[in-house]
Amino acid sequence: PGHDYPLGVTRFKLPCPSADVKLYFHSATAVSPPYRKHGPTTPGDPNTNAWYSLPAGTGSSFGSQVIGGKSITTVEFTLEDGVQGDDTGSDGKIVDPGGPSTLVAPSTSIPTLGPTGLAGLAVLLAGAGLRLLVALRRRRDLEP
Repeated sequence: PGHDYPLGVTRFKLPCPSADVKLYFHSATAVSPPYRKHGPTTPGDPNTNAWYSLPAGTGSSFGSQVIGGKSITTVEFTLEDGVQGDDTGSDGKIVDPGGPSTLVAPSTSIPTLGPTGLAGLAVLLAGAGLRLLVALRRRRDLEP
């Protein structure tokens, strides 16, 4: 809640105890902090699964790099096996699902019907009431 992932979520596995990661986003959509992850906040404990921002100390930073004459957005961070940011416990590999997110304002409005919708609802309710009235009269006429 409160976040959108316009470029989706990236998932990768690295067979090492630590890694400096640099991701490149070739998209017209602007990419900005934070980089958020989904997984256990306590590595290896699926009971703690949640969305969270990369923890402090990962060196998470957004930047850009020119590739083929185009400015490409990048995000860099460091991950360690068995430390928050890795989905698994200490097992010699790093599992990372995550992506850059944008904040989304919570919706506080209550959906309502416009004049046409209200008129349509009134017609439907009137029709349902008329059918009920006809059914009750038939039943009364059939009683001995």
